[in-house]
Amino acid sequence: LTARITLQEIPIYEGAESLCVAGTRSSIWPANRAAASIAFRNGDRGDLLFDPQTAGGLLAALPPDDTNAVLRTVRDMGHDARIIGTFESRSEVTVQVD
Repeated sequence: LTARITLQEIPIYEGAESLCVAGTRSSIWPANRAAASIAFRNGDRGDLLFDPQTAGGLLAALPPDDTNAVLRTVRDMGHDARIIGTFESRSEVTVQVD
């Protein structure tokens, strides 16, 4: 499978993108980026996917028929929840970020 992720749906910490625009990266960012088999559009927001201080949210893979009920339940519990992507037939990359 290939995971297709919509970059704009991924929440980021306030101020993180402006720091990234200014060129701020963690010391481990280059190694994280080099290790990833991810096709993504280059840019500051995409670079945040490889920063250990701004990444690491809980991900869950759900059957499409269950997503609305699960989202509603998690939100009713007071947590942020959103669909950030889908799984598709395998392509040349493991993860595609649009």
